[in-house]
Amino acid sequence: MRILKQLTERVYYMPADGEIDRPVLGYIKGDKFSLRIDAGNSASHVANFDQEVERLGLVQPAATLITHWHWDHTYGMHAIKTPIIANEQTNARLQTMSTWSWTPDAMAARLETGEECAFCDEYIRKEYDDPQGQIKVVTADVTFKDKLTIDLGGIELEIFQVTNPHSEDGMIIYIPSERVAFIGDTITEDFYNNSYMDWEKMATLRQTLSQLDADYYLHGHLEPLSFEQLDEFMQPS
Repeated sequence: MRILKQLTERVYYMPADGEIDRPVLGYIKGDKFSLRIDAGNSASHVANFDQEVERLGLVQPAATLITHWHWDHTYGMHAIKTPIIANEQTNARLQTMSTWSWTPDAMAARLETGEECAFCDEYIRKEYDDPQGQIKVVTADVTFKDKLTIDLGGIELEIFQVTNPHSEDGMIIYIPSERVAFIGDTITEDFYNNSYMDWEKMATLRQTLSQLDADYYLHGHLEPLSFEQLDEFMQPS
């Protein structure tokens, strides 16, 4: 079980768990209501987060914002009873996955066609004892295109889609007053294209991130980074 850590006065995060590919989940505390960043990879992941929110005496999130469509950030959505917010591209991918069958044959077929990647298939099997009986993919309740601003009361979020090497729908959640940016998995290679790293897209992303006035950048699978630390990941090896 992971604990929810306080990063700033209003921003908390639950660290990633690489053993079962559970990404970072965020909690943004507003005066009017609070927000969860990403839905995690299962109902169990959601339950862990909710227990931590309760343990810390925080108000449960009134909504959840999704950074991108990949399974580890979205397969917990069905266990969340409050509204889910995602951009239109993310929701289109969720709609497609909601039609998938989770029989062994169907999972094997998606690997053959490249619709699913081997890395994700491996960790789905680690998280789920019975994929066919346990996985339920749902779509978002609220969608938007390109960018969105949310005022939680005393704290404002700037949400925008960015060019990045990981996933076309990838978003940044920037919180100016807290000097924090949640960047999802945007600096990571594309697992659905033979783990290809597009350095031109990375250069564009670097320019975007360098313009943010932030002390902390939260990648979906790392501890919080300064821009200098983040920049090491954005340089061609």
